[in-house]
Amino acid sequence: MPIYEFESVEDMFDAMARDQEAADKVAETHHIKVEDLKHGDYFISPRPEAGVVVFGEVWEHSEKYPEDNEVIQDARSRNYVYGRCYSAIVPEGEIGSTHITRVHAKIDRAVFERAKANGFRHLDPVD
Repeated sequence: MPIYEFESVEDMFDAMARDQEAADKVAETHHIKVEDLKHGDYFISPRPEAGVVVFGEVWEHSEKYPEDNEVIQDARSRNYVYGRCYSAIVPEGEIGSTHITRVHAKIDRAVFERAKANGFRHLDPVD
């Protein structure tokens, strides 16, 4: 991933806004929409720049942390899928959001469980 330098914080925020606008434009024609991914669904997001494949579990709401529901809905309204994502780098998963354009495909629970059994190392077979 490239590292960018900015003259000011304002320049950084301007660049972030341009990147968000470009991503949202791509989202208009992306083959998967946020609405296609419901609570409890799973998805796959290849990240060749990091050498991993991310496997995500979708949250449309949080029963454990209801105070987060507004944040989750806001993310979804801005083309982000919220939930817990797993990879060989973070096999225990971490909570966050993924822009819909990074989602390659919806997968079923069996595929997710197989990836989990592999430690989310997508190229290694399950013993």
